[in-house]
Amino acid sequence: VMSGMSTPSVVCVGGTASLNASGAASYAWSTGGSGANVTFNPTMSGVVTVTGTSAAGCVNNISIPVTVNSNSLTVTPSLTICETTTVNISASGVNTYTWSNGSNFASIPVSPATATVYNVSGVDIHNCVLSNSVSVGVNPKPNVTASANKQQICKGESITLTGGGATTYTWNNGDTGAEVNYVLNVDVPYYYTVTGTDANGCSNTASVSVLVSKCTGIEEVLPANGFMSIYPNPGKGVFGITVASVKANTSIRVYNMTGALISTQQLSGTRTFVDLSNQANGVYFVHLSENGQDVHVNKLIKE
Repeated sequence: VMSGMSTPSVVCVGGTASLNASGAASYAWSTGGSGANVTFNPTMSGVVTVTGTSAAGCVNNISIPVTVNSNSLTVTPSLTICETTTVNISASGVNTYTWSNGSNFASIPVSPATATVYNVSGVDIHNCVLSNSVSVGVNPKPNVTASANKQQICKGESITLTGGGATTYTWNNGDTGAEVNYVLNVDVPYYYTVTGTDANGCSNTASVSVLVSKCTGIEEVLPANGFMSIYPNPGKGVFGITVASVKANTSIRVYNMTGALISTQQLSGTRTFVDLSNQANGVYFVHLSENGQDVHVNKLIKE
């Protein structure tokens, strides 16, 4: 009576099965080879037939089942993230885990700067080593910008803010859209942040500030009998300035909102001009001085 068996009971993919038969004098295997003990490398589960011949010349056949491990190490599908984003990738189907980044957990957080392939391997219940990999692509963040049509305004004036570099925009006060408009009624600095999101779903932020001034001017700082008028005001570049009278050593000085001196000129008559064409739009202060002392200060708005 012939008998046979295959060891191990479950063969790892790519592994070797040992086939053993007994009860005959000689053996011929369907996998090739002869003898009571042979080995082969199965690629799938199936049956191996062995033909045994007795010393008397009697022939018998038996079938030996061979099982190839069908377990697999499953992983998170490959994905694409935005740069600086952290994502968890995971694996299952084995008892131990070894990732190419050195981690030994089933689930790991990754934040690659560029596209990266993470390989993972582990040993299953049949003591077979299984492996797989996860590809993580990386999309860059959009280069989001934020700008205002004016950096300095007077309270009660309107401002237009514009976001760029993305597809959709959300401002820090909840408004949406690439362009938003506001009337600013309080003389304080205003700060706005916009979050822009591109077609890949990646986001970035940008900020812009607007300085709001009372724009009331400072009138008749010293003598009450001095005056100065500016026309046009607001204006776009060249401003005419008229003063009540010109005494010895009378001058005009123009300062911006930060206190920086923009221009200065001596007066020889009661009318002159100030050219701010090359200066930024905003609020300026014009000082009328006599002998080095301010006698009048007016505000000027370039738009």
